[in-house]
Amino acid sequence: SAHLLVTVLLIAEFLAPVKRWFDVLLPRLKEHLYHKGGPVIMIQIENDYGSYAACDTDYIGALNALVREHLGPEVLVSTVDIGTKNHLKCGSPFKLNLATINFGPSGDTVGLFNRNLELHAFTDNCHYSISQVNSEYYTGWMDHWGYPHFQIEPKVFIDRLLDLLYYSPRISFKNTSGVEVPRNTTKIAYDAIPVYLVSHLIEHVTGGSSAMVTVSMEAVQQYSGFMLYRTEFYRDAGQPVRLKFKDVADYAYIYTTSVNLDTLVFHGAISRNDRSLVFYFKPKFNTTDLLILVENAGYTTYNSKFYNDHKGIIGPVSADGRELLGWSFMPVCLNAESHSKCNWTLVDKITEKFISDVQKTSEQQIGGKRSWPTSGSIFAGILNIESFERLADTFVQPLNFTRGVLLVNNEVVGKYNQALGPQLRVYVPKNFLHVGTNIFILIELDSLWLNETMTSVNRSVGISYPLLFDVQMQWHRTRDRSLQ
Repeated sequence: SAHLLVTVLLIAEFLAPVKRWFDVLLPRLKEHLYHKGGPVIMIQIENDYGSYAACDTDYIGALNALVREHLGPEVLVSTVDIGTKNHLKCGSPFKLNLATINFGPSGDTVGLFNRNLELHAFTDNCHYSISQVNSEYYTGWMDHWGYPHFQIEPKVFIDRLLDLLYYSPRISFKNTSGVEVPRNTTKIAYDAIPVYLVSHLIEHVTGGSSAMVTVSMEAVQQYSGFMLYRTEFYRDAGQPVRLKFKDVADYAYIYTTSVNLDTLVFHGAISRNDRSLVFYFKPKFNTTDLLILVENAGYTTYNSKFYNDHKGIIGPVSADGRELLGWSFMPVCLNAESHSKCNWTLVDKITEKFISDVQKTSEQQIGGKRSWPTSGSIFAGILNIESFERLADTFVQPLNFTRGVLLVNNEVVGKYNQALGPQLRVYVPKNFLHVGTNIFILIELDSLWLNETMTSVNRSVGISYPLLFDVQMQWHRTRDRSLQ
């Protein structure tokens, strides 16, 4: 059938680069396999494939064939899935694979293992008998912005772990010598540093491409970070505008401006989580261009949409009922990995402009009198580390900031969201730091928190706020709850 033909073609298209990579990787592993005296006990193919809607046994079979082609029939090939019948049926359809499962302290250890045994009962065509393996024993679960910080009582975690250990009579416990528990890493709360408003994301785009209609970020090879959509948009000051989107992913920040960006005005933001993708605003000045800065907040890794999670402006954009045409798409260069057209980084540009000016005593001397909207503004500061003894992990506390991205030197360290939480610090490993001058950059995407008030008015270049450091993570206490 046509559907079968399309499926076969898609599998072949995906497996071609997989095969090229396996042709490089697997031969290097062969001499390290356990049955050859090495430390590699087994090879896992896919991860939670049983949660993927395709449930394609041909695909799993092809991966098995690739592994055995390089490593031989003796190699132990495993899968890992949630311990339910449907997940195991799709994720581990062949009895030649060792089907492992994953669960946390809330799982029914005996029940889950017995269910796995029932589905993958030992038969003569297996290369080995079924072993009961939990490949991922969760200590908790991932946090999501705006939701409680997940945690579990240590006693519950340990008791369930003991259930897991006692399930098998072959496990030696308490009479082994064990190994030394590694010590926690040293943390330092460095002295606060000032971070200055130095620029705006709009200033850091590179040459892109154009089309009559909007396209996804993936269509122009933009797989992370930000992309700027720009189109001609002639409106008089005060003229009401009704923008309508079919879909955006994940956040769209809406600006109007003149050709030379002299009057950049921020009107607000929408996201794919909003109930309506209709946006109303009135330009403050006569405008010639509409700028929509789109943020990819990260791809979905675990639900039914994770294989169709496109980013950017999806579908048409209309203004007052008429579709807007003639778009330019320009990547924002946070670092060299942002896009193939990024031959410079945000940190490089900011450093060139800022590092000498930061020594000046007057804030007005840093960058002149230009002002920018708070949303999309770039703040930069310098942390000087005097010696190797002072190099350590640390936590950044973005006290006056709301939601955005932290970069340290040329690394995108992570995101912060002080309004939603649950985490209120950004962890910075010491390998992102070095002795001497370290550049800290915050890209604020929302508003500033000043005098217990949220404010998003334009700010002048050179204004500064303190960036604090801590020795530990902090959470929204009112949102803490147990995993149980």
